[in-house]
Amino acid sequence: SDIKEESKVEVIEVLNKEQAKELIQMYNQGVNYTYEGDENNFNALKEKGLSGYVFFPDYDTDLGFFVDKNTSNIYYFHPSGYLKLAI
Repeated sequence: SDIKEESKVEVIEVLNKEQAKELIQMYNQGVNYTYEGDENNFNALKEKGLSGYVFFPDYDTDLGFFVDKNTSNIYYFHPSGYLKLAI
């Protein structure tokens, strides 16, 4: 008799850059964002062991947003290392 072995694969979903931008635009509707980099561009993120994407709104400010690609959490972010959960 045929016995089928089913293997379970755990799918770990991480956000890509486009998905992260869509998420941040849903959080702040009507605002355009520019991608500024990821953990490889910002030592503050790398030092904290975080990975994801940094976006700055298209208006004059030094406070942007970091979207964690593993958790989908959105943080207020400053390149100096300031990081605070936004929602």
